[in-house]
Amino acid sequence: MAEPEVSLCGGRVVLAGFSHAQIRLVYLISSLSLFSMYTMSTLTPLLFSAVICTNLGHSEGDCFAHSGTVDKGVEDTISAQASDYMKYYETGEYLLQIVVLSVLSPLSDRVGRKKILILGILGVCLDAIGTALLARTPALVVAVHLLCSAFSGKYLVLAQLHAVVADHTTAENRSPVFMVLDASFHFGLLLAPLSAGGLASALRIHFNSYTLGLRVALATFGTLGLVTVMLAACWLDESLSGESQR
Repeated sequence: MAEPEVSLCGGRVVLAGFSHAQIRLVYLISSLSLFSMYTMSTLTPLLFSAVICTNLGHSEGDCFAHSGTVDKGVEDTISAQASDYMKYYETGEYLLQIVVLSVLSPLSDRVGRKKILILGILGVCLDAIGTALLARTPALVVAVHLLCSAFSGKYLVLAQLHAVVADHTTAENRSPVFMVLDASFHFGLLLAPLSAGGLASALRIHFNSYTLGLRVALATFGTLGLVTVMLAACWLDESLSGESQR
């Protein structure tokens, strides 16, 4: 049986045992995954600021409206507290990703790429939904984020998507496929801040609340991530053969 071919920039690349639909599904999953992940990076700092403002006894309008009545000292306090939460939020994530990549990436050689990929995307979805539900307590948001980062994260997802493609390419044809895969990453990354900001702004106007708008936006993007999990679980084939898993 002839190996399926994928057209890239006018050329033809043969992918061993991988259909047209499968490689395009990988591109779609990569875009949707990065899109969901980077919406959190966009919205979470804003959510921290909005919640801290109200926790200090001020209205959201006072803190964020152009005609706000909060003095410079309160603004500095809000900024400093939000920065402290983001410091633990991001630093903890990066440290945990070192451990996650060291443990789960080799594990995918034994249990398969698909299982680890789904686990990585699912963790990000739970993180977004947990942030939306626990937004009133920033310390809990940080705790949930670190818990989810202990078994998921964007770097794990990226590593598994690259591994899926690598399993079905050779040194001669791998570069153009990786090129399109990386382009799909950046497409999701580009759309994330634009869509996140637009949806959060529209929801803020609809609910007349900065905090609620941001929480609903995060929950929406977390749900979109669950759709990505379903795509991977139901239609993505395992890239490692039974003989290759060890």
